[in-house]
Amino acid sequence: MSYPRIPADPCLNGGSWIDYKCKCADGFYGDICQFPICQNGGTYSNGFCFCPENFQGTECQEAKDSIEVKDVLLEATVGMKTKVENWEFTPELQDKSSASFQAFEKEFKEQMRDLYKHIEGYQDVVIRELTQGSIVVNYTVLLKVPASTKANETLKTISNKLINAITSSTTCNESCEGDNCSFCFNTGFTNITSYEVEEVEESVCGSLNLGIYSSFYSPLLTATGILCITKCDKRATDPFPCVFGTCKVLEQGPECMCSEKEAFWYQDKACSSRISKVGVAIGVPVTGLVLAIGIFTIFLVRVKRQKEMYRDKLTSRSELYCSVDDSWSSPQGFAINNQGITLEDLETPSTTQINLEKVDISQKIHIQKPSQIIIP
Repeated sequence: MSYPRIPADPCLNGGSWIDYKCKCADGFYGDICQFPICQNGGTYSNGFCFCPENFQGTECQEAKDSIEVKDVLLEATVGMKTKVENWEFTPELQDKSSASFQAFEKEFKEQMRDLYKHIEGYQDVVIRELTQGSIVVNYTVLLKVPASTKANETLKTISNKLINAITSSTTCNESCEGDNCSFCFNTGFTNITSYEVEEVEESVCGSLNLGIYSSFYSPLLTATGILCITKCDKRATDPFPCVFGTCKVLEQGPECMCSEKEAFWYQDKACSSRISKVGVAIGVPVTGLVLAIGIFTIFLVRVKRQKEMYRDKLTSRSELYCSVDDSWSSPQGFAINNQGITLEDLETPSTTQINLEKVDISQKIHIQKPSQIIIP
């Protein structure tokens, strides 16, 4: 018989081969020390696992229920309309591919970049349309704002700053003249037509590098930023139910860890229905005793009822006999007389009498002498 050859030192992760078995270094276990004690990148030291910031548990085996994502910016837009008084409108300006439009667009972008350079989150402007009078510019300001539930309020404040940047411009005087007066804006005409903040992308939680855990998280806007939460968090759209227990995020997903398992049996994954082990231990014998008492009680009731029925039957026969007002005579000269007891008077004692007045006492009674029989 041949045996598989064992390497001189099969132990992994710093383990030592001693007496035909592996003695593992701190932080590892298994037949050949192949398993780390600390999971998900945790570090073992002095008998404890020190977990990465997004994991927890004695072995770093659980991901946190909620994780803050910092410095997330949301794309936002502000629709605006303004009038440029020192430019003349030509039909070519309606064609975005024309040289006239592109020349105007280039100068307009440069002017807006200078006016809006102090606006928080400013990115660029996009001209949507040019119309006559002198030139009316419909454009969109591209911005990025901090992600929070207050993003719309922030954008509204920025919108007012965008208008103020144009109305306070000093490059042109009232006559639209000046050394750097390339665009003379009609300040009374400039206004906001719309503003919008885009929704948070689901992929934002993927930046946390949580590996297989990433799919369990979804973004939640808060007053201070974005939280990536799982269904263990009650703020989730569809939170995982966990009644008598604690919800934890494991490799297979959110799971309810039922509490007091030594005292209760649980019937579902949400730990919502449980049975007391002590209650069952006491309840089963008590239920059996109650059932036995119930059966015995029914038996006694039936026996009592049968006795009452039998007694009623005897009473009815006695009343039938005692209620006949008649006499029965015998050839031997005695009579039995019953002096009419009625059924209505059940408590009256029986008056049945034996009459011996007509008995002939002169008659002799012959009794045969018994014979003695001897059986050999």
